[in-house]
Order: sequence, then structure tokens, then C-alpha cells
Amino acid sequence: MKQFLMIMFTLMLVLPGCSKEDYSKELNTGLSEAEAKFREKDIIQAVASASSFNDVAFVKFRFLVKKNVDKTEAIQLVDDFIAATQKYSRLDKNILDITDISFDILNTDGVTLYKGSKRTKEPLIHWES
Repeated sequence: MKQFLMIMFTLMLVLPGCSKEDYSKELNTGLSEAEAKFREKDIIQAVASASSFNDVAFVKFRFLVKKNVDKTEAIQLVDDFIAATQKYSRLDKNILDITDISFDILNTDGVTLYKGSKRTKEPLIHWES
């Protein structure tokens, strides 16, 4: 009985440190599926995303658009991509709450039209251009 209690006590000390949730597989699945869906859009020439998972999940995505878009269209593209990633990842948590996000939208000449970021602790997406 004494050994059982020692084992239980040890597990209570060790397991909370191991409980960090790992969303990498789900998030990567969501990004891949969202990319595939966005390649079907008429306005999009190419889309790419990358992710890393250290202390905080980080996602970067880039759209190459066939024509220049205004800010309203850019906002819609970003919102739709984030929503698609959320949908296809099948995560219970909102990806905006668990990931840092960075993105840019370029035209076919390679000119950056818009870029921005969203940090987990910030309530809104920050648009830089």
C-alpha cells in the first residue's frame, strides 16, 4: 500500500507538467485542407502555409493573388482562410486563441499588398499595410 501511495504521489507531481496540449497534427491537417480549398478560388494563384510548434504554435500563410485586391477583399480572404483552417482542423479550441498568426498577400509581380499578424494575447488582427 505504501508503494502504491508513493507511485500515485509521484504521478501527481509529474503528470501535470506533461499535460501541455499538442495541436500540431490537427492544425497541420487544417492548414493543408484550407490550402487545397483556397487553390480552387478564382482570385488565388497560389497559397502556401507553414507552421512551427515550440512554446506557442505559430502559423504563417501567404496568398499570391491574380489581381490586386482592396482591403475589404484582403480581410475576407484572411478571415475565410482562418475559418477554413479551424473547420478542417476539427479543434475544439479557437485557433486564434492558441496560435500566433502571420500572413501576407502578394500580387503576381511579387509586390506585398497587405500583411499582418495576430498574437494569442491580442484580441484583433494587426494589419501592417
